[in-house]
Amino acid sequence: KKYPWVAPALLMLIVGYGGWSFVRSTQWESKEKLYRRDLVHYPQSVKLNQLLGSHYLDTSKGVHPQMRHQRLQHAQHYLRQALLLAPQVGLNWFSLGLSYQYDLRLKTAVQCYRKAIQHAPNLADTYFNIAVCQSRLGDTSSALKHYHTYLAKRPHTAAAYTNLSFLYFQLHNYDEAKRIAEKAARRFPNTPDMHLNLGKIYLATQDTLSALQCFQRGAALLPPQSAAQWHSRIYQLKRTPIPKK
Repeated sequence: KKYPWVAPALLMLIVGYGGWSFVRSTQWESKEKLYRRDLVHYPQSVKLNQLLGSHYLDTSKGVHPQMRHQRLQHAQHYLRQALLLAPQVGLNWFSLGLSYQYDLRLKTAVQCYRKAIQHAPNLADTYFNIAVCQSRLGDTSSALKHYHTYLAKRPHTAAAYTNLSFLYFQLHNYDEAKRIAEKAARRFPNTPDMHLNLGKIYLATQDTLSALQCFQRGAALLPPQSAAQWHSRIYQLKRTPIPKK
């Protein structure tokens, strides 16, 4: 132990840095001001541009539409800057795509998501988001492909099953819509929408008895106020003659 003072000095350095960080963080009223200040000194920092862009993206939720649009524009500016400096960062392409999706610029969002897939193929949420955008743009075949890819990576996401089943239903591919909805109902037995959606498919294919059973299971999982309308529908179905198969 030639240098017994090293450990105490290191501890003092860590404590001192921590105290400086605390003072620094309280000195600035928000992350926005902190990141903007640092960018003045380090404008070529990929991380700072990414952090500020992500901050604007996160704070665009739940605000007035005009402020939301402004924040999304700021997010896009800083995320694009980060990508100019490091175009290979897939997460930044994903965040940029998300900002355009929130801004309802779906075609541009799809372009960004494709870049995200190119640079970060294991980022599962990209496949879900690009499928949502492509579905809204009418590119159903691509949406189907990306939903299937997403479910291969994240098989426990209820919304993906619902969206995928609905797409097949829109295409009048009732067998595939039913297969996916049945799988969802088995995987998420305590989620009412899984049973109710399956019931709608059964009803569309004239399988009234199966539809009735699904509606009853789904309604039983709903709170009383929400279940009331389904009880009314179940009552009407029970009075409807069930066609013989």
